[in-house]
Amino acid sequence: IFRFLSQQGLLSKACLEALWFCGCSADKHEGLTACVLDLLVELAPAIGVQLLRALLEKVREALSSMQATNDLKYLRFLRDLLVASATQADARALGREGLDMFWRIIRSGGGGSAF
Repeated sequence: IFRFLSQQGLLSKACLEALWFCGCSADKHEGLTACVLDLLVELAPAIGVQLLRALLEKVREALSSMQATNDLKYLRFLRDLLVASATQADARALGREGLDMFWRIIRSGGGGSAF
């Protein structure tokens, strides 16, 4: 359903937030989180800049509330999201913001200290 909605340009921020909540809440199983993050990367080329920016904000929120041991999955997600969304001409501007976030996380050693 999410793939269809994104292909048709009908994926809303509320749908994206529900998907994030289903897979990325603190109490979710690691395998479910990985599936949701992979799906979000798959959707990235077809969603708009506002939704990509919302995803970056979700990553920022997740990292600011977690320990350093949880950063790796979000670093990988952030990397994959930026690569997948780079195919959109209007999303390339987000690349700088995402790269800055990626760099802050790496330099800080993780956790809330990056933000």
